[in-house]
Amino acid sequence: MPCREFDTPAGVDAKYAELVEAGHRGIAEPFDAFWGMHHTTVADPDSGSVGLYAVLPAS
Repeated sequence: MPCREFDTPAGVDAKYAELVEAGHRGIAEPFDAFWGMHHTTVADPDSGSVGLYAVLPAS
């Protein structure tokens, strides 16, 4: 699965919303993963999927 990194979790959320609004199917809503990333997955037009993520800020 190809992935695209964003600078911030808000960037991931914005791109997810943009892609779903454009008609792409969201596979997983954006979430904070235990491995330290804000992550989501969207279906691509070729029946695959694309991961979108940003590293979560250190707490």
